[in-house]
Amino acid sequence: MSVRTRVKTGAAGLVAAACVAVLMAPAQASAAPAPTGAAGGGDNCVANLGTGTAACYPSFREAIKAATGGRVADAPTARRAAGDKDFLTRLNAPANGGGAPDARIADPQYVQGVLYEHGGYRGRTLVLQSYLNCNAGKDKWLLAGYELHDFNDIVSSVVVIPGCKVTLYQHASHQGEARSYTASTSWLGLMNDHASSFNVHSL
Repeated sequence: MSVRTRVKTGAAGLVAAACVAVLMAPAQASAAPAPTGAAGGGDNCVANLGTGTAACYPSFREAIKAATGGRVADAPTARRAAGDKDFLTRLNAPANGGGAPDARIADPQYVQGVLYEHGGYRGRTLVLQSYLNCNAGKDKWLLAGYELHDFNDIVSSVVVIPGCKVTLYQHASHQGEARSYTASTSWLGLMNDHASSFNVHSL
C-alpha cells in the first residue's frame, strides 16, 4: 500500500522515497481495499502529498485553514478562490513573510493546487498540500505516483499555484493520456471526468 514520492533538489540531486496511503494509495494495491473517504466529514478535502494523510471538512475555508496550518484562515469561497491572485499567492507564501521558507519552522505547510469536481471551480474540492513550496527557486522537485480514488473520473477544473505544475493522467499509475496544467483551468476539456492519477512538479 505504498506509492513513490520523489523529491529532487537541484543542488544535491537527492531522490527520496516515502510511503503514502489513504486518498492517494495505488489503485492496484491488494493488501486492503482503498478507503472510500478520508478522515472527518465534508466535501472539501485536503490531501497531504508528503505524508499520505487526508481529511475532509464542511467548508473550503476550513480545508484551507487546515492545509496551511492556520496561516490562511480567511479563504474566499472555493469558486472565488480561483480568481483571487492575492489569495493564491498567500497559499505559498513563507510563514515568515519573506522570500524563502523559514528554516525555524519544522513542518511548513504549502498548497500546490486544488482539484474541483465540476467545471467552473464548483463542487467537491481536493486541496493538494505538502511541505514543498512552489517558489523553491533553484531547488526543483517532483511529487509522483498519486491515485485519485474518491476523485477518480470526476475532476473537471483545477487551480494551480504559480510556480507549480499539475499533471493529470487518464488511468491509474500514470498511464493513458496526460495533460499538464501550469495555470488555473476552469474546464479540462478532453481530460474532463477522465483523470485517475496525477503528479505535482515545481517549475
